[in-house]
Amino acid sequence: MSRLTGYKHPELVVEAFAELPFEIDIVGRGSMLESLRARATANVHFLPQVSDDELRTLFRRARAFVYPIEEDFGIVMAEAQACGTPVIGLARGGARDIVEPGVGGWLIESQEVIELRSAVRRAAIEELDPAPIRASAERFSFERFRFAMSEIVAGVVGDRDSAQNTSE
Repeated sequence: MSRLTGYKHPELVVEAFAELPFEIDIVGRGSMLESLRARATANVHFLPQVSDDELRTLFRRARAFVYPIEEDFGIVMAEAQACGTPVIGLARGGARDIVEPGVGGWLIESQEVIELRSAVRRAAIEELDPAPIRASAERFSFERFRFAMSEIVAGVVGDRDSAQNTSE
């Protein structure tokens, strides 16, 4: 679920879809919800609260997940990709690590309405294979994290043991 607040620029998405023939569901609530509803066209739907299961269903049904926000990581992009859904993201911050252009989605260079519209139109006609999208998201899974941390710990412990044996 997202907070509809200024730094996330939900007005950018609402404005972009005002001139698009596609539907979008905006999930979240926050201080901007009512003003966004007042500006939105009929193809923009607001879902202030959904369960985790409902969110996964929305991701799986979506043509793309629109997230033109700069964040350090943006776990929600990885969650969408775990459902096989490509991401339209801003080519800054975590999106550069999460979204492989043309494979896991599309990146826009700026938070401009015209650029976001163009990316949405591109997503509407380009087919991306959900299997590599899901596989890419597995880089951020708990199992992968646990394995990587175990490897690091084993390396540190092994280095310490080697250093102790060398000094004896």
